Amino acid sequence: MIEELRALVRVAEIDDSAKNLDDELKAIPVGIEETRQNVQKLETLLANERNQLSEAEALKKAQDSQVTDSNDRIAKAKSKGAKASNAKEAEAADRELDAVRRGLKDREDEQKRLADAIEKVRGSLENHHKEFEEFRSMFLEEEKAAKVRLAELEVERAKVLEGRDEIAKAVPTDILRRYDRIREKRGSGIAEVVAGNCGACRVQVLPQQAIVIQRGESIEQCHHCQRFLYVRPAAD
Repeated sequence: MIEELRALVRVAEIDDSAKNLDDELKAIPVGIEETRQNVQKLETLLANERNQLSEAEALKKAQDSQVTDSNDRIAKAKSKGAKASNAKEAEAADRELDAVRRGLKDREDEQKRLADAIEKVRGSLENHHKEFEEFRSMFLEEEKAAKVRLAELEVERAKVLEGRDEIAKAVPTDILRRYDRIREKRGSGIAEVVAGNCGACRVQVLPQQAIVIQRGESIEQCHHCQRFLYVRPAAD
C-alpha cells in the first residue's frame, strides 16, 4: 500500500506542476471567445446604425419629393390667381396658395431636421466603423497570438506530464478515479498532513486515522474535504 501511496503523491506532484498550464489552456479560449462576442456585438451595432441611416435617407428622399410637389402646387396656385376672372376666384387661389405655403414650410423644417440627423448619424457611423476596424484588427492579432501560445502550452504540458501515465498504473483504478474527481472539483486531490491537520482544509485528522496514515497501511481520505492524505516520511 505504501508504494501505491507514493505513486499517488507523485501523480499529484506532476498534476500540480501542470496546473498553471492547464488553467492558462482553459483561460485563453474563454478570453478569445469573449472578445469574439464583443466583436460580433459591435458588428451588430454598426449594422443597426447603417439601417437607421438608410431609413433616414429614404424618409428624406420622400420629403424632398413632397417639397418639389409643394413648389409645383404653389406655381399652379399663383397661375390660378393670375388668371382669376373675379374676386371670388382670386380669394380661392390665395387661400390655396397660403395652405400650400404652410405645408411647404412644415416640410422644409422637417427636411432640415432630417438632414441634420443624417449628418450626425453618418459622422457617428464613420467613427464607429473606424473603432470597429481597429478593435477587429486587435482581436485578429490576439487570436493569432493565442493560437501560438496554446501550441506552446501543449508542448510544455506534455513535457511536464511525461511519465505520469506510467506512475499512475501503480495506483488502484478506483482511487485514481476518485482522486481525479476531487482534483477537478477542489483544485487538488491530495493533501499532506501537517501538525495533525489536513494541509488543504486545515481540519484536524481523526486520531486513529492519523496512525494509519503514519504507518502507510492504507490510503485515507480527509473526512471533511475528501482529499487523500499522506505524511511526508511515508511519501518519501
